Amino acid sequence: MRRVLIFSASTGGGHNQVASVLQAELQANNYEVMISDFLKESNNLLHLIIASGYNNLAMRSASLYGLLYHRSNNKTVDKRLKSILSKCLRNTISAQITSFKPDLIITTHPMVVNVLGGLKAFARLQLPVISIVTDFAAHHMYFSKHIDAYITPYCIDTHNALLKGGIPENKIFPFGIPIKRDFYKQASNYSADKRFSVLLMAGSLGSKYLVRVKNILLHNPYPLRIMVVCGKNYRLKTELESRCDKLALNKEIIVYGYCNNISDLMDSAHLLISKPGGITSSEAIAKILPLLIPYAIPGQEEENARILVDNGLALRVRSFKEINDTVTGFIENPDSLQKIARHMEAFNTGNALDRLLELSDQLIDYHAPKTNLPYLIQK
Repeated sequence: MRRVLIFSASTGGGHNQVASVLQAELQANNYEVMISDFLKESNNLLHLIIASGYNNLAMRSASLYGLLYHRSNNKTVDKRLKSILSKCLRNTISAQITSFKPDLIITTHPMVVNVLGGLKAFARLQLPVISIVTDFAAHHMYFSKHIDAYITPYCIDTHNALLKGGIPENKIFPFGIPIKRDFYKQASNYSADKRFSVLLMAGSLGSKYLVRVKNILLHNPYPLRIMVVCGKNYRLKTELESRCDKLALNKEIIVYGYCNNISDLMDSAHLLISKPGGITSSEAIAKILPLLIPYAIPGQEEENARILVDNGLALRVRSFKEINDTVTGFIENPDSLQKIARHMEAFNTGNALDRLLELSDQLIDYHAPKTNLPYLIQK
């Protein structure tokens, strides 16, 4: 049985979500798979600083996170940061590779890319490595010419960023960000009373902005079905459920916590209102569900928003006051909504999972050792 080691980390939900999708697919195809949260495994303090720090900054001080993101996204700062992270992570990652003895390594997080690339650069690592780019914007942290393959969104912006970062074109595979197979199935399940259905999402942690958007939509003159997904923010879910909205006479409001049936909810929606995370945006594109962006975490999500809007895959409102007029415009002029849907259809690459599995097999076969070399060569 072939073995795959997947490196991920809990900085937001997207990296772990992609890792879980890949694990399920690979196991269904007779691979033995292990997921490693490399931050937790390497150093509790490092995990606290990076993972918890990311979540706290993203939720409470997004502007500071955006500043750190952009400051680190240049060659000079990135080189220093990579050197520090490599020293902190190299021993743990090397030990896990030696212990698990994989045939293939996949990383869904950019912080481990340079460590693996460095091991390959000095011929210490004899295994193929795949890096999954989980956003439409590729941060400098992703760049290592020693990685064997990059799985990217089907997006010229991502492609060009990797080329500019020194990645050979034959190592870039624009299959799309891997998402659950359910999202590749097209279905419509709109409410029986023909209400215009809006799905509100804000990532796995939920967001205070959901309350604001929901309250704004209550003033919309048209009957609406408003589905709110709070993720793991249980306090937010309780707050939304406890409120009695007097304005909701012609509105149907359904509140969800963390749920595994997002695909079904997207099938029942005419419009998604969400921040532009790479995974959520890819799921919407696969479902051909038009996306309205009222907020985005500065950094990769702002870059995602720009790329999505430039490609006609989403509409961005710069003020919450514009939300109702925009939704009303979609209801009164369905062609404006269909225009986004047509761009999504043209952008949609279909199922990325089958192609990724095929590539995994090819890389393993190509790199199969001709002699009994160790998995990791020690200095």
